[in-house]
Amino acid sequence: MRWVNHHKQQEELIPKIKELIIKTTDISNYEYFITKRLRKINNYQELIEKELDIKIGFQKLYRLIKKERLDVYINKPDYESNYKAKEEGHYFKTEGVYDLILLDGCSFDYIEIKHKDKWIKPVVIYFLDAASRYIMAIGVYPSESNESAADVFCKFLSDNVFPYKTIKIRPDNAKAFLNLKRPMHEINKIYSLPNAFMFVDDFSRPGKPLDKVYIESIHRKLHNYEQSIINKYSDKIAEKVKGTKFIGSNHEDVTITRINISIDELNASSVLRKYQIIHNVTYHRCTFENTFLKIQPAKVINNYIKSNITFNISKEDIDEMHRYSYQKEKVSIIKGRIQYKNMRYFVTDIMFKDMKARATAVNDKLLLFEDKDDGLYICDALPLKEYTNTDKVKQKIDNKIKKNETELIIDLFIEYSFTYNTEKLLHLMNEGLTYNIAKDILSKNQIRYLAYNKGFIKFNLFITDFITYMKNTKKEDSHGLHTG
Repeated sequence: MRWVNHHKQQEELIPKIKELIIKTTDISNYEYFITKRLRKINNYQELIEKELDIKIGFQKLYRLIKKERLDVYINKPDYESNYKAKEEGHYFKTEGVYDLILLDGCSFDYIEIKHKDKWIKPVVIYFLDAASRYIMAIGVYPSESNESAADVFCKFLSDNVFPYKTIKIRPDNAKAFLNLKRPMHEINKIYSLPNAFMFVDDFSRPGKPLDKVYIESIHRKLHNYEQSIINKYSDKIAEKVKGTKFIGSNHEDVTITRINISIDELNASSVLRKYQIIHNVTYHRCTFENTFLKIQPAKVINNYIKSNITFNISKEDIDEMHRYSYQKEKVSIIKGRIQYKNMRYFVTDIMFKDMKARATAVNDKLLLFEDKDDGLYICDALPLKEYTNTDKVKQKIDNKIKKNETELIIDLFIEYSFTYNTEKLLHLMNEGLTYNIAKDILSKNQIRYLAYNKGFIKFNLFITDFITYMKNTKKEDSHGLHTG
C-alpha cells in the first residue's frame, strides 16, 4: 500500500475516487451504497484505501473533495423526494442569460465610515445576472432604503442594454427593495410589447436563502476585497477598534478599520468599479445541474448581447425613476385640491380630481402616485399659495391641463381598457394626435387590441400604430404635392 504524496498521484486518482463516491450514492448498488448520514470523510478514507490500495491522509482527502466539489455527490439525499423542497425554491433550475437578475445588499464586515456623525458599516447593493454571474450594477449606501434601492436600480438601467424577452428581477424581501415594484411597472408601461421585453418581479421568499444562492457567494468575495479598500485608503484611517462578526449562531472578535471617507467619495472612487471589473473578468467555478464549469461572466454576457437584439432605456426615463425613492403618505384629492401638512395644492391633471392617492413632497410640489403598494406616478400637485406671482401659477395650470380633446381621447382609451400614461399621451398630442386620429386608429386596429389583456401593452401598441399612421400621412401629403 503506497502513500499519496505528490500532486501527479492525486490527479491520477481523482477519476477513480469520484467513481467510488458516485457508487456510494446509488441505492441499488448494495456493495458500495452508504446512506447520506454516514457519508463522512473517515468512512470514505477507509473505503478508498481499501479499494485503491493506497494510503491517503484525512486532511488531504478532505481538501481534495472540496477542491473537486465532490461534496455535491456526498450530500445527495437517499431518495429523490428530498429534492422537492429545493426545486420549489428554483435551486436546481438552470436559468438562461438575462432570465433572472438577482438583487441583494451586503454590509461590510471590517470597515466603518462616518455618516451623519456616526460610524456605520456601509451596505453594498448588487444587481447580478444569475446565469453568467455578471455584476450588472453596484453601489455603496448608508443602508437599504427606498432611496438607495431606486438609485442602484437607475444604475442597473443606465449601465446595461436589455434584450426583448421577459426578465425576472429577484430582490430579497427587504422593504426598500419591495418598493422597486413601482419603477419596474413604469418601465414596463413605456417599453413592454407582446412576447418581447418585460420586467417581472420574482421576489425571494422570507427565510429562503436558496432563492438567491448565487449572490451569497458574491458577498463572501466582497468581504475578502475589504482589505484592498483598507489598503487604498490607508492614509485616511482614523482608528482600529474591536468588533464582532457573527457566523451563523457563533461569533468571533474582529478588528474593524474606521476610515475618514464619505459615502459619496466611496461611490465616486474607482474602488467598487475595480471590484466589479475584477469579478466580471475572473473565471468562476459554477455548478449547472450538477455539472461543474468554469465561466467568465463578461465573456458570457457579451456573447449573449452580440447574438441578440437589444435596446437601451433612455436617460430621460431613467431620471424619472428617482421619484420612487421617497417615502409616500396617503392623501385625498377632493375636487382637484389636496390638503397636505398645512398647505393646499391643486392637481395638474383634471383626470385625478376625486380619488385617494399617495404623495411625497419634493421641492415646492407634491408627486402623486396610485394608492397601492406598486402604484405608479400619476401627476404633480402644485401649491395654491403662489411663491412668485399669480400669473406664473396660472400659466402652469394652463400648460398642464388640456380639457376637451384630452378627455375625449382618454374616454376612448377607457372604452378599449387601455392603461395609458398621461405624459406620453400629451407628448403624442404635441406630435399631432387628435381625437379623430385616435378614433380612426382604434377602429382599424380594434381586433388586435382586444387580443391582449394587459392595458399598458395595448397603449404601447397604439403608440406604434400612431407613429405608422403619421409616417403614412406624410408620404401621402408628399405624393399629393408631387403629382399636383
